[in-house]
Order: sequence, then C-alpha cells, then structure tokens
Amino acid sequence: MAKCVFIQGRKVILCSGALRNKVDIMSRDQTFSNFETDVDYDIDIVQVANVPALIETASTIGGFVQPFNGVNRSANPTHNFTIRFITGVSVTNAIRFNGKFFDILGIINIDEQNSWLRIQCTERGTTTKEANFS
Repeated sequence: MAKCVFIQGRKVILCSGALRNKVDIMSRDQTFSNFETDVDYDIDIVQVANVPALIETASTIGGFVQPFNGVNRSANPTHNFTIRFITGVSVTNAIRFNGKFFDILGIINIDEQNSWLRIQCTERGTTTKEANFS
C-alpha cells in the first residue's frame, strides 16, 4: 500500500507510488597513483545509491534552460527530484538519470519530517567528467 503525505502549505499529496523512476546518487572519488612521488590524480564518478524518484522538469517548475553542446552552466533549476529521505546527500553529490548528470543546487527536507527530500538540480548534459565536475 502506498504511503501518502500531505505537504503543508503546498496543496500537494505525495505518495510513494509516484516514485516511478530510478535515479543514481553519484559522488566524486579522487585517486592518486603514488602518494610519495606523483601529484597526478584521477577523478572517478561513483554511484552512492540507487533510489526511486518523482521527477519534475523545468516546464513544471517555471523555466527552461537549453544546454549548449551538452553542457549547462546555468544555476537555475531544470529538474526537481523527490525521493524518500536518506542521509548523506549534499550539494557535493550529483544525480544521474537516463545517462545525464544533474548538479545538485539545493536539498529540501520537506516539512522537516525526515520522510521526503526534494532535490533541486540543473542538468549538466553528457557523462563527460570535464563537463560535469569542473
């Protein structure tokens, strides 16, 4: 049975059955080849969690941004991802959905109930490390 919650002041009821898409919470992992002699490092993008989400696009949150050459440098939200509450998600993470990366601009703990998180994101485009984590 789907658990539903009324979101105060927003005239919205959110049910767990609405979380129809799976998204990946991603993090950067920095690795050094040799700590003593080498200053070079590589940044890998690793999956931290795979969670169901409700996805709202820019057309439903009041705007639209077209990425240029697969890269969006805008700080305006293009997507909202609503997920069940999990700890450890911050603006240093990213979200991957359908092969695209999204920078996290802000995280809202809806009604401070530790039940739902609304993650405000901007689309970054392709899976290129340079484009997504500059």
